[in-house]
Formats: sequence, C-alpha cells, structure tokens
Amino acid sequence: MGDVVRVRYFAIAVGVAFAAGCTQPPEVVEAIPLTGSGPVPTAEAKSAPFRLYTHCDIRFVRYNGQAWAAEREYPDPTRAPGPDGSTAYDGYISGRMVEVDERTLRFVTDPGFIIGEPAEVVFHPTTAEIPLCA
Repeated sequence: MGDVVRVRYFAIAVGVAFAAGCTQPPEVVEAIPLTGSGPVPTAEAKSAPFRLYTHCDIRFVRYNGQAWAAEREYPDPTRAPGPDGSTAYDGYISGRMVEVDERTLRFVTDPGFIIGEPAEVVFHPTTAEIPLCA
C-alpha cells in the first residue's frame, strides 16, 4: 500500500509540473520558518531558514531582491525518504541561507533532507536575468 501511495504522490507532482509547463518557477519564497534544526550561524554571518527552488536545477536564486548565480550548477537533488519511508516532493529543498558577505551567499541543506549533492551551494550576485525553466 505504501508504494502505491508514493507512486500516486509522485504522479501528482509530475502532473502538476507538466500542467504548469515548467515555464516559470513559482514566486520566490525568501525565507520560511522551518521546524527542523540547521547549522548554527556564526556571529559574523547572517543566517536564515530558506527553501531553495530546485525543480529546474540549481542555477540561480533571488534573495533579498537580488539575483544570484550559483558557482556550480547542480541537478535537482534526490529527496531522502522520511521516517515512514515515503518521499515528499514540492520542487524545493530546505536549509539555511548564510550571508557570508555582500558578494557571497551560501545555502546549506538541512541534514537528512536530500541524498547526495549538494550539501551546500555558493552564490554570487549577477546582473543576468533569471531564466525560465528549460
């Protein structure tokens, strides 16, 4: 029964993405409070809970009204199964955005949220327009 439910949720997520045409990410969510714990911020850097849009891969982010480009692009990460063995997918990964300095952001994924890379992504400001989903 659990496998059937997982397949249904996956099919629904794929259907929604297909119906949306994957032409544009949803409105940018700047910072959402999380219930899980994350890395402890240092006194020198600002850190905030953040949900990073990854459905169209990890290339750009809009943060505090500024467009940022990833130093390295990553494919949409594989989500880790939860305690009940199911995997939820909404196109985002949870973590913390750290403002290292005015030219560097570092997104750190919440432990156990994804399988494999990236554990963190470094972003720098860009004047490029964030493209639509390919």
